[in-house]
Amino acid sequence: MSLPAILNAIAANPVALQPRAQLAIAIQEIDPARAIEVWASTIRLAISRGQFFPALFLCRVHIPASPLQMTLLREMAQTFGAGRKREGKVLPPPIPEPRQISIPATLDEQLELGLQLAHDIGGLGLPSGAVVPDVPIFSELPEVQFVAMGAALKEVMLPGNATFIKQGEVEQALYLLANGKVRVSQQRADGSEVELATVQAPAIIGEMSLLSELPRRASVTTLDSCLAWRMDGNTVQNLTHQHPGLVDQLLLLVKRRLLSNLMQNSQLFQGMDDPEALLSAFSVQTVEPFHDVLVQGQDAPGLFVILHGEAEVWTEANPGATRTRVAVLNEGDAFGEMSLLTGEPTNATVLMREGGVLLHLPTEAYQAIRGVVPALESELAELMFLRRGELQSIASPAEGFEEIDDALMIEVEIEEA
Repeated sequence: MSLPAILNAIAANPVALQPRAQLAIAIQEIDPARAIEVWASTIRLAISRGQFFPALFLCRVHIPASPLQMTLLREMAQTFGAGRKREGKVLPPPIPEPRQISIPATLDEQLELGLQLAHDIGGLGLPSGAVVPDVPIFSELPEVQFVAMGAALKEVMLPGNATFIKQGEVEQALYLLANGKVRVSQQRADGSEVELATVQAPAIIGEMSLLSELPRRASVTTLDSCLAWRMDGNTVQNLTHQHPGLVDQLLLLVKRRLLSNLMQNSQLFQGMDDPEALLSAFSVQTVEPFHDVLVQGQDAPGLFVILHGEAEVWTEANPGATRTRVAVLNEGDAFGEMSLLTGEPTNATVLMREGGVLLHLPTEAYQAIRGVVPALESELAELMFLRRGELQSIASPAEGFEEIDDALMIEVEIEEA
């Protein structure tokens, strides 16, 4: 596109980022330093209109690592980070009228007009009183950590039908999906494939890898062209040394998001009114492979909810008898509630063969929040009642029960015939 055509495109739609980017590219061939100015103005326009991902993309791709890049990231932090304005409404950015311009005859005059249009961004931002939408992770980061993470993420351009997370692989990497849509699927033991979810940007993908080095439990495939930002294990390690608080903050945000998902999808947590009280009470616990989380006959250390991984439930009708597998548990399932409520020793062993990640509510923490979150106790009591009722329909252990796969059965009591 010629320079006059670019200038006319900016005048026709002053808030469009693409013609402004084309202007910067055109000026790059004439005056690289002035081109950086155009990129910076374009980024500031995106910031003022609440367009986080375009601003981050332009800043990281077209502004070299420099004081200017840090300045722009700080401006983004002030608009989108933890210190942003929170009270008000999320309003759409304004759509201004086209501007009337006359294209000069000489290249120098066209260049000056282009720079004038590039810097003239006043009145194009969000209206007074508007707040920007939340951005995953970034909206909860203070300025220093916001800038550190913004500078550390790596851009990943993904074509359609590309699988960038594969089930079974061990990869410590989190993806912040900036635009596009992906499909999350899981290959089951019988060879069938199940679609778990369709996720639209903006979204966090693969956050569990920040908590463990366990194999991926599902594959993620793009449904169209996508842009993502990647944070891998090496990036996390470097940030840990430079900004120790950032990784802790990330883990807290991941924990909050996982708990929020559980409260929406887990039978146990549906209907809870005080998620923050629950968040403060639960801790995240990584389980090594072949670890017995609960051992039959011992005192239970509290309530557990599976965040990542698969757990097997085994029981012995009598001491020394052959163990029988009575359940296989997956993400969102809870166990330990019977011993937590009754104070009795556990009546089953819970094993995680491949390891996993759990939310753990210690007995002492549960006692402390019983009055704050009364719904939790009633839900646990109902869950315990349902499981006891289901168990009573099961006869003595037999070979046929070794392959029972019931996500609602966890701690069991086998009645003697």
